[in-house]
Amino acid sequence: MTAQHSTAQHSTAQHSTAQHSTAQHSTAQHSTAQHSTAQHSTAQHSTAQHSTAQHSTARF
Repeated sequence: MTAQHSTAQHSTAQHSTAQHSTAQHSTAQHSTAQHSTAQHSTAQHSTAQHSTAQHSTARF
């Protein structure tokens, strides 16, 4: 009867590995959000400067 109690302790060690996999997934989502914001800011700045320069030359 004492040998059957030892098998239940082995099942608890497998539960600890599943918690480690979830922490690695959270880091990948944080890196993608920061990269998308930098690309959006550069496209809006380039279009506004091009529109103002063309308007000044036509008035001359």
